[in-house]
Amino acid sequence: MVAVGLPVVFTVLLGNRGYELISLSYPGVETAVVATVLRSMIDLVTWLNVGSAVAVLVLIAAPRTVPLETSSGLELGILRFGLLASMLLSAALVAVDAADENGLSLARLTEPGAFAYLLEAGYLAKAWVFVLIASVLAFSCALFARRWAALLPVLVLTALSAVAPVVVHQVQVGVDHDFGSDAATFQSIAVAVLFGAAIVLTVRLLTGRVLRPATIRRTLLTMTIAWAVVAATEVILGFFKLAGPVDNNPTPALISARGAIVLGVGIVLGLTWGSRRKWTELRIRVAIITVAVLGAGALVAAAHRSTLAEHQVVLPRSESSLGIDDAPLSVEERAAMARRRIHHRTDLATLSGPRDTRNLALDEQAVGLPWTPLGPGATSPLLAIDGDPQTAWRGTPDATMWVYTLPFRRVVHVSLVRTLF
Repeated sequence: MVAVGLPVVFTVLLGNRGYELISLSYPGVETAVVATVLRSMIDLVTWLNVGSAVAVLVLIAAPRTVPLETSSGLELGILRFGLLASMLLSAALVAVDAADENGLSLARLTEPGAFAYLLEAGYLAKAWVFVLIASVLAFSCALFARRWAALLPVLVLTALSAVAPVVVHQVQVGVDHDFGSDAATFQSIAVAVLFGAAIVLTVRLLTGRVLRPATIRRTLLTMTIAWAVVAATEVILGFFKLAGPVDNNPTPALISARGAIVLGVGIVLGLTWGSRRKWTELRIRVAIITVAVLGAGALVAAAHRSTLAEHQVVLPRSESSLGIDDAPLSVEERAAMARRRIHHRTDLATLSGPRDTRNLALDEQAVGLPWTPLGPGATSPLLAIDGDPQTAWRGTPDATMWVYTLPFRRVVHVSLVRTLF
């Protein structure tokens, strides 16, 4: 309840600020809260799924001659329940995030043709479609699994489900933003292994089951490796996130909370390894349960996802290829970004025929935000890609040539890029 309730409180208090940071209109508190609840719940469920699969395949690892139902019946039950919950939650998120990530209320989904249009216009809803399909396949495998080998595809599918909502968005923007994307991808899996396994084994301990010595050693070793990955990637993510403006931005507080949790887990694991010659059942129980409790705090500290940012941050211009000064986006430029997204959705909705005629200048996954080396002109270069001919970029009046730089995020065909002058 805490892991879900506190992000909801955070979302309500943040209000439309979280959406303004990524240039989206506010969909209303109802839509924002529903999206937050569902995302927090599916985060927890994903951890349980990955943790259960890891527990069965790696941590408990009973002899091959022992049926899974005998050695890991509890973990299998948690896995099957989690996969079923993942199917239901991801199906709901397909609709909810189709509206939320476009800055629209859930009521707009009732309009004829709106759902298909919004699903095509965004990326996050498509990720939940993938998670839904992966959960169905994984549940089918887990339901009939009798030997450990049958759970290998389940582990792969649950891991892919953990990273799907992350890889569809730019984790960071600006110079070297790929470091942030890669770090978040690895962290999503590592954090699911770390806290998911701790939560599942906590349930095992609280239900009166014991852990074999081999399971204890494997658990602590697995948690330590996962923690090292989480700590390293958190340093990378924190460095980039804190490079941006922090005024009226919740990022510093969230980064600090996450850092404290990662440090706390490291202390617990360090103390446990330091006293390995004096391991007792009580000490091991306290260590595993403490990591599980800190995992609940990690879910709360991930509340930044409640505003659709999906690990995105707003960086100063010098860090996001918007120009040479460090000023944040102006009101006019934020409006231009909003128009860009609207025109991108319209562009996708009007495609017809076998040829690809998209304007990739409107696609934030293909083209970044332009900047001009000439300094502020008559208009912002952002207006060259906002899709509106009435606000086309007019450059600097006293320059003999109007020049701006258009940063590409991947290789594109020049015929699919159209900008306005």
